[in-house]
Amino acid sequence: MAIMVGMIIMLGLAIMDKSHKQQGNNAMLLNLFATRVQGIRKSWWLFGITGGLIAACTSLGLIAGDPVSLNLLSQQKYLEAGIAATAVAIGFLSLVGTTAITTGLYSPAGMKFVFVAGIFISTGFLGDRFGALTPILAFIAGFATIACEVLILSQLAIFLDKFPGVKACGDHIRACTTKVLEIALLIGGAMAAQAISPQLGFFWVAGFYLLNKVSKKPLVEMAIGPIAAISLGIFVNILYVLGLY
Repeated sequence: MAIMVGMIIMLGLAIMDKSHKQQGNNAMLLNLFATRVQGIRKSWWLFGITGGLIAACTSLGLIAGDPVSLNLLSQQKYLEAGIAATAVAIGFLSLVGTTAITTGLYSPAGMKFVFVAGIFISTGFLGDRFGALTPILAFIAGFATIACEVLILSQLAIFLDKFPGVKACGDHIRACTTKVLEIALLIGGAMAAQAISPQLGFFWVAGFYLLNKVSKKPLVEMAIGPIAAISLGIFVNILYVLGLY
């Protein structure tokens, strides 16, 4: 419930925020790339099928749209998972919309709201009241969701121009989600390295992190923890074979 209240407050503040000035960027893009938007609209039923399949698989617990909701689903916290998936979808709202307008390509999962439909129309959330019909209902909801996304793509772009705070909110959500994953993977890599070599593990990962920071061609920060832990495991095994560890 606390997550839901926070979500409502966040959206309310984002809609009221007018400090992020925009000069009709999305409307200008629509004028420039109108033919590409029309091309996406012509294939709305194909996107609807993919969205329906994604929602159905999500309702069956086979997939999830992001690690946060996946973790919550594993704990059977379906309401929290749905709210988290909604927040992630808002985060990708402007990114997916702008990319679709400028490139003429649309993601099979759309703006990620199909995952929200799949979570809220699942046996875990609704119980057994619909039985075997649950994935079918999720398919219909996913089909309708992504079809609506495609058909109102132009209106959505204009909406984001009118409420720039929503776009900024989405950008911050997306950035925060990425940063949380980076920190989690880094700490997880450090813990794994510490388990491999209690004397060296933490410092090995810290060294990798600092070297990556000063490198001219740094790696993606999400990869630092896992790569450091794997490399330490290889290094320790080599030392063990040589009888040095």
